[in-house]
Amino acid sequence: MTPAGPSRIPLAAALLAFLWAPGAAAAQGDPPAGDPLAGFERLIGTWTAGTTTQAFEWGVGRRIVRVRASVAEGDGARLYSEGIFLHDPLRDEVRGYLVAVDMSAAYFEYSARWDDDALLASLTTIHPDGSRRRYVERWEFTGEDRFLWTLREGEDGASLLASAEFRRVPPSAGEGEPPDTADPGGNTDPPGGGQP
Repeated sequence: MTPAGPSRIPLAAALLAFLWAPGAAAAQGDPPAGDPLAGFERLIGTWTAGTTTQAFEWGVGRRIVRVRASVAEGDGARLYSEGIFLHDPLRDEVRGYLVAVDMSAAYFEYSARWDDDALLASLTTIHPDGSRRRYVERWEFTGEDRFLWTLREGEDGASLLASAEFRRVPPSAGEGEPPDTADPGGNTDPPGGGQP
């Protein structure tokens, strides 16, 4: 008996062979030329402001950046937000998508770009009742191991709502755990996790 159509097995085998070839595997791990996520390299690691900790890490093939936010509670930390940043090829822009628990906003959607030492982002928050609010965030490096985060209200960012200075946590100080030292003063609402 002859099959009704051409066999799909050779095509699947050829595709798998190409995808798993040593050269293809190496190329998949390299960031694309002119990588729009390259600015995130400085953010990779763990950062803290007061009792808030932000952890950034590369995802598969350096094509996404994972971000997790936690707050110190008792002897540990409680995760309250996580998500990703990626380059959206259909919009040709960096997009961020984060979810949160125990906050006034449940979902955060970013449109972002790097401008020298700062990540500039338009932020839309979506609340449990379905309402939306718009903000402007700026994460500006003020030194090798610190950045100033600001949150401004509205699409034009005219009114400052919150700010905090985040400092890099040395790798030996704890894998993603907030250190015992708190940054005194100021509002320390985290990026992607303020009061919006």
